[in-house]
Amino acid sequence: MLKAPAGSPTWVGFIQKPHGLNGRLLVHLDTTVSKSQWPTRFEHVWLETRGQKVPYRCLESQFKVPGGLILHLEGLNSPQDVQPLVKSRVGIEGVRLTPVVSSGSAWGFEEDDLPGAFLIDPQSGLRAPLVRLHRRPPQDFLEFTVNEQAVYLPLVPDFVRQWNPTNRELEVSLPDGLLDLYLSTDSDEKHHPDAD
Repeated sequence: MLKAPAGSPTWVGFIQKPHGLNGRLLVHLDTTVSKSQWPTRFEHVWLETRGQKVPYRCLESQFKVPGGLILHLEGLNSPQDVQPLVKSRVGIEGVRLTPVVSSGSAWGFEEDDLPGAFLIDPQSGLRAPLVRLHRRPPQDFLEFTVNEQAVYLPLVPDFVRQWNPTNRELEVSLPDGLLDLYLSTDSDEKHHPDAD
């Protein structure tokens, strides 16, 4: 068994299901976590199952936007290894979570303001129609469309900048890889935040 690392973990989500055939697991994050909130490298991951907290050595990690993380942990080599751990809480040390802002009014808009308005990302030059705000505690998501494809953006300060009620435009800073996740033609997982 791995020697327990010092300190205490931040509980960031739970194991949703096995991912692929080689023991990787898909973690559903309780709150949207940008890369800036995570330690540059983490060697250990804690899993809590039936009240038992067990540290694992992390061999590989990869963010899946929105709200997901793929992990490969030492000793987990197949979907059968992961299956008994499904629903286990996942903890990582050194994560700085941003408080979740669930109310649209904190951004200067209400839910009814969004349909027909536009999402603007000045850095990429994107101007896309907003569809709606999805209420999904503990994290809300904005839905917008690009080339008739639905894209979901977590409603957090790292991504959402300001609402212009006169022009009905919501200025955002899209996270790296978000559009690729939804618009990639060879992607086999178009992930809706309410899926699973």
